Amino acid sequence: MLKSIAVLLVAVTAFSLSGTGKRFDPKPVMKRFCKLDDSKKQLLFADGKANFEIVAGKTPFSRMAAGEMAEVLSKALGVKLHVRDRKSGKKTALIVGDQASAEAAGFDPSRLEWGGFCIKSFKGDIILAGLDNGSSSMGTFYAVYDFLERFAGVRFYFPGPVGTIIPKLKKWSVPAMDISDRPDMQHRVMYSVDPFRGGGGIKWYDKTTPGTGYAQAVRQYRLQHNTPLQSCHGLAHLALNTRFGKSRPDFFALDDRGGRIIGGEEKQGFHQGGQLCLSSKDLEHEIYLDAKAILTGASAKSRNAFFKNGKPAWPSGNQSPGFFNIMPNDSFTPCRCEKCKPHYSGILWNNPDSQKSSDYIWAFKTRIARKIKEEKIPGYLLTMAYTPYAFVPNVKIPDNMLVMIALTGPWADGTPRQAVQDARLKAWNKKLGARPYIWTYATKCSAMIPLVPNFTPVATGNYFKRVAPYIFGAFLEAESDQWIYGYLNYFIFGKVMWDSKADVDKLLKEHYDKMFGPAAAEMEEFFNTLERHWMKKIVGRTVEGPTGPVTVKPSDFMLWREIYTPAEM
Repeated sequence: MLKSIAVLLVAVTAFSLSGTGKRFDPKPVMKRFCKLDDSKKQLLFADGKANFEIVAGKTPFSRMAAGEMAEVLSKALGVKLHVRDRKSGKKTALIVGDQASAEAAGFDPSRLEWGGFCIKSFKGDIILAGLDNGSSSMGTFYAVYDFLERFAGVRFYFPGPVGTIIPKLKKWSVPAMDISDRPDMQHRVMYSVDPFRGGGGIKWYDKTTPGTGYAQAVRQYRLQHNTPLQSCHGLAHLALNTRFGKSRPDFFALDDRGGRIIGGEEKQGFHQGGQLCLSSKDLEHEIYLDAKAILTGASAKSRNAFFKNGKPAWPSGNQSPGFFNIMPNDSFTPCRCEKCKPHYSGILWNNPDSQKSSDYIWAFKTRIARKIKEEKIPGYLLTMAYTPYAFVPNVKIPDNMLVMIALTGPWADGTPRQAVQDARLKAWNKKLGARPYIWTYATKCSAMIPLVPNFTPVATGNYFKRVAPYIFGAFLEAESDQWIYGYLNYFIFGKVMWDSKADVDKLLKEHYDKMFGPAAAEMEEFFNTLERHWMKKIVGRTVEGPTGPVTVKPSDFMLWREIYTPAEM
């Protein structure tokens, strides 16, 4: 298991799990180039006949990617294309995801970076392949999408016949090609559910299966469904309350009424996993033992780590072998015991972060990380800088910790929070001596405004381009009551995460033109109006509070009588 994790990280960064004394700071090293030779064009379609065939490699990823290529090109050319298991030798073969063909053409897909792919003309055929590693790296899919965009004029704004622009091609030829590409950001994740239905599945825009459409959109935006770098509230998913709730209630935070916040499956919301007393040395030792087990690939059974329903606490999306997620539970509730209470004295309702609390919580996490490092246990501890421990702490952070910074993100731009958030990111860069990754909130979970489209593609693009030098990746939390309300945010996020120098204005102009044709100018103004209202009047309204500017959500009266007035509608 550890070998597979090490191989995975080698694909992300020059540093492996064995430890180098240098902080995790992945940088793309794979060369990005596009060499085209028009003097060696191949005629692939003419007079209603396809002069090519699509051949899939042996993996499920290869077959799925080849299937999408066949589906799109069938619509573009007006002929029915099928995917073959092997080339006939009679036509140009578009060979998708075949390891042997790629190696013959001079590259090994398994040795590319996360998300990396190559497209290469070779002996009359065209080889398309990339690094495929579950849903973290879908290089072969990215190769197919790049080929369709670059040579067939296809655009993937969102899945389905409306959002996928497929030009009708009467004659189609392509130049000889040698293309190598990979993302600038190694962590590119977007998440969206419906916050108005208790975090239920997102409302898809048509009657197709939401899960299928959502997954396809993530691929087409060249994002990842997940990565092993999951740093979100890991301590809430170790079954600590099931294991220790009765025998060691002192492991859990004391509330103001003298009770312990043990949680449990019958509890609702963030307290299910319990809240912890960080002054407990015995608890600290148990978490250290869990970390050691997970990092070395030991089973949950070895730690008797089972939930009430009998399921093991790991491996899971929250705890993966080779990585230990040490972030405390969400909606952090400070323990009121005599030892903990003084460290949380700076936390107020309108000022949830304090230097004292940050120092105290980070000291707890780093003691465990330091012990892991001293014992030469390979792997990384993952955590976030999050309320009430968002401030850069006055403790040394070991280099076996990966830190994700929670920031407001695009919707803070143009408000007094923008400078504060940017300064915090830079301060963390300085503290770590390396780039962290970030979690951002372009989400209606924080701006609970139903019915209003939350398109902010300009702010989204500008924000992620601005912070690109300071991060190695980002998570976009992007809940909305209708998935279609934010598709341009997702599209632009994907483009900038892939290429931090992407021209956002050009991408949007092209979108309006290809989506709306003669109505492009009017629709551009329509989308810009939605963004102005959202950024300036909905999430951008601030008032002065006791500790500085505070965002104020508009009332229903203000929303429908002063912003979206009858005249505006």
